[in-house]
Amino acid sequence: DGAIFVSDDFSGSVFRVSVGTRAAPGPAPTGAAAVVTPVPATAASHVTPEILARGEKVWNDNRCDTCHNPATMAQAAPKTTKVLEKLPAKYDVAMLVVYLKAPQPPMPLFELSDHERLDLAAYVLNRFR
Repeated sequence: DGAIFVSDDFSGSVFRVSVGTRAAPGPAPTGAAAVVTPVPATAASHVTPEILARGEKVWNDNRCDTCHNPATMAQAAPKTTKVLEKLPAKYDVAMLVVYLKAPQPPMPLFELSDHERLDLAAYVLNRFR
């Protein structure tokens, strides 16, 4: 169908790039490779207070402040910290969910469900405007 595949050896991800309409998701991948698919726009566009509260819980449970809050970053190694600011200029919820599936180093990969990633993305974009 003319698609190309791009691999990220560090995270073990494979990205499918194609032109045209979005294809329906295929079967779940097996092995080390993971196909990253975008979140439907309808799911990303309905941010509620409940989603933000769940996202804050995911943020706190995974101690994200350790690497992303300037007040607490001094405790972490300098090369592993990043101040998050003006994120909505760079990401929308769907894009951030995709990023959280295969984050770039030094950010570790967290074992989160799709719902947790969606909640966390909404929370982070709301918090770091």
